[in-house]
Amino acid sequence: MGLYFFAFYVFGLGAFLLSDGPIFDPQKTYNLMVDTLTLTAYFLAPTTAIVLFSDWREQHVEKLLEEESSEIYDKICQLLNAFQQYLFDVQDVDSLNKNSIGSTEDSSFTSLLDQVDAIKMKTLHLSKRSYKAEQFTSTATIILNGLTQVIMEVSIMGGFKEKLSNPKKYNYEYTDETDDEFIERMQLNYDGMYEQITNDLPNLFTKKKDLFQLVSDLKIKK
Repeated sequence: MGLYFFAFYVFGLGAFLLSDGPIFDPQKTYNLMVDTLTLTAYFLAPTTAIVLFSDWREQHVEKLLEEESSEIYDKICQLLNAFQQYLFDVQDVDSLNKNSIGSTEDSSFTSLLDQVDAIKMKTLHLSKRSYKAEQFTSTATIILNGLTQVIMEVSIMGGFKEKLSNPKKYNYEYTDETDDEFIERMQLNYDGMYEQITNDLPNLFTKKKDLFQLVSDLKIKK
């Protein structure tokens, strides 16, 4: 509105200064209109540039949110699958016969935790891009923290399995405890930890469904 008033004011002032009285001069009027539009455009250009830049920046951020949220979701799905394989390997009797649980779980344990940490950093970076990503990053962080917990629990469970499978090597904690008693105690610890893991896992998969919906919400509407 102010810009229209400015243009009208410039045109009126110019008309007054160039006026030859009641005589209409088309050439002078034309030149005055050109000058008025040129001057108005000069003042309008910075505002237009700011508006265009703001629109471009918003579109750029939305595109990044769509791409990075989808990437994080896919990585979390891959991690959940890898965790389930890790859990299966620790439980697998054949795996125990081929390798010690210690050597099997050490590499998987370290690899999984490293991957979780990497995705946590990416999620944190995404949360700083826009408030629109806040709910997504909050849910993703809950899943990643939950994954860290169950990975640690499987590692502990693997330690119990290693011990109950090798009482001669590990039964030194209590001098009056027989190998059978030691195995029974380790089995109770193993079962208790497994129960804890099976109680924790359903919540992670529920949150995964929530995360999928949040990814959909961040997609650019066509």
